[in-house]
Amino acid sequence: QGLLALVEGRVGQAVKLLYSSVRLHPLSQTYSALAQAYSRLGDTGGMRSAYQAIIALEPESPAAERARDRLRSLTDVSEKK
Repeated sequence: QGLLALVEGRVGQAVKLLYSSVRLHPLSQTYSALAQAYSRLGDTGGMRSAYQAIIALEPESPAAERARDRLRSLTDVSEKK
């Protein structure tokens, strides 16, 4: 439901649904969708938290490597401001 809300552009609702989902069943795919929703809202703190959760869940996975890359990108952008 959260991913559908995100695809349909109901971003605020998507965040609520995805956040509820990861509290019950923490999965890297759901955290990734949550990070995307936070990105659409311009919430870098939320994005950062979601990426960190992916790394904590599956530190050696390809998803964690992508999350590390995205965290580095966030850091690079904030340092340039």
